[in-house]
Amino acid sequence: MTHDATVPCAVTGPSCKEQQRQTFKEIKMALYMTQKMSSAKTIPINYYRRQSTEHVSHDESGRFTEAAQANFAKFNNIGVANVEVGRFYSSQGVPTGGKTHEI
Repeated sequence: MTHDATVPCAVTGPSCKEQQRQTFKEIKMALYMTQKMSSAKTIPINYYRRQSTEHVSHDESGRFTEAAQANFAKFNNIGVANVEVGRFYSSQGVPTGGKTHEI
């Protein structure tokens, strides 16, 4: 989503442009991490969680994957080792297709 937003400024000059950029950043769509979990004879679930920053750390993405995997295993009453972990995506919108779950 890239477009110019016109935001009125309390000041004029170069600092006005910076104020506009900051305001636009604050109203920008939230970013989410998403990842699909599945297993034989179960319905896949797309898990999602709001990112704490624009660029997700390996620690944050790892904790998200572990939480999604554990939740899927518990929900389907299967062992964690039987969960097929799908591809991890960051900076996404909230998934809308299929079964979804926010963790």
